[in-house]
Amino acid sequence: MENLGIEMSTPSTEEFDMDRNGSPTHVNVELVDGGGKPSYRLYKMRWWVLATLSVLNFSNAMAWICFAAITNFTAAYYHVTADDVNWLSLIYLVVAVPVGFVTGWVLDTFGIRTGLWVYIIPAAVACAMCTLGVHRSTPPTPPTASAAGDHESFYSGMKKCVRNVPFMILLVTFGGGYAIFNALSTFMEQIVCPIGYNDDFAGLVGGMMIAFGLVGAIIAGLIVDRTQAFTPVTKICFTLAVLSIIGMALFTHFDNLGIPVAIFAVGFGLFGFAMFPIALELGVECTYPVAEGTSSSLLQISGQFQGIILILIGQFLAQPLNTMDAPVQQCIPINTTTVGTLAPITLADNVTSATSTTERYQYSPIYIQDMSVPLYVYGGYAIVICLILVLAFRTTYRRIEAEQATNNT
Repeated sequence: MENLGIEMSTPSTEEFDMDRNGSPTHVNVELVDGGGKPSYRLYKMRWWVLATLSVLNFSNAMAWICFAAITNFTAAYYHVTADDVNWLSLIYLVVAVPVGFVTGWVLDTFGIRTGLWVYIIPAAVACAMCTLGVHRSTPPTPPTASAAGDHESFYSGMKKCVRNVPFMILLVTFGGGYAIFNALSTFMEQIVCPIGYNDDFAGLVGGMMIAFGLVGAIIAGLIVDRTQAFTPVTKICFTLAVLSIIGMALFTHFDNLGIPVAIFAVGFGLFGFAMFPIALELGVECTYPVAEGTSSSLLQISGQFQGIILILIGQFLAQPLNTMDAPVQQCIPINTTTVGTLAPITLADNVTSATSTTERYQYSPIYIQDMSVPLYVYGGYAIVICLILVLAFRTTYRRIEAEQATNNT
């Protein structure tokens, strides 16, 4: 019982051997009354770690889709196509796929403190929070019975994950849902501006989608915390998110129907974000004792990889805006629009770097696209992966069962 790494409910002498990351590798404890059950402790430091990761995610999100809500204006100002601007979002996903494997290995091998040092350039604030406030990769004593056990190494864990049928189903379906969110976030302005809504509306819809998603994630987390119903909650949220995608795809086919589009986009964020943290936990449950960082990294890599494919498909399937719809569009001012052509307009001799933004639009090669077909494809793909998840996904909660078995011994 010396190597369990647990803290007992009665006073006892504890001796720690620390590794190079400040993590305890060996704990000596005395049994309660010579042989009682261990009790586990939650540390307040976990809230600081949560805040650190939140700031890191916040910095990533700012860099990822900062131009998505003003795609056409960005294209006009820099004299590039909308596809070129979309690559500012796409490159984030491209880099995330190989880096995701490195991240999983760093977290499992060296811990979060060392991992955040690697990300110091894009996340200086998060790194400062980690350096000043996070002194260990793990708590002094395990918070739960499952945390007290030994985890698989990164490579061994990856092998077990790819051989785990429930996890592979979750990998494809969760990754597909995450990819659709990435694609919609990238194309949001290009979706709403042809039907009569400007970049302000696109930014508002995107912000509401995320804001309501946070609310949904909190509610779903509370439900799962009380019921342990990981699988039912994931399936219900996924189904409702897919219905929202379908509704959004249908209403973007009609002009001046921004309110229904916004409602369905908010619904997708509400239920899609609610599923996100639950699905990550579900991945841990069905692969335990594989390390959490391994399963979570693979799930998110799947989302990034599929997101690359869906965004490229969206750019390929986007159609030129019908000239009949040109008076409705709000992508750029109507009197300076070039509709349905990829041919750049030759710059006038008097256009210089000092030319105002408004004046530059009339000389810019703007290619306004109708995103209806990509949305139909996304909706169809969402239906397929939803059916796979609902009908084929079955798993036991291995981590919960391990904790219950430990508590009963």
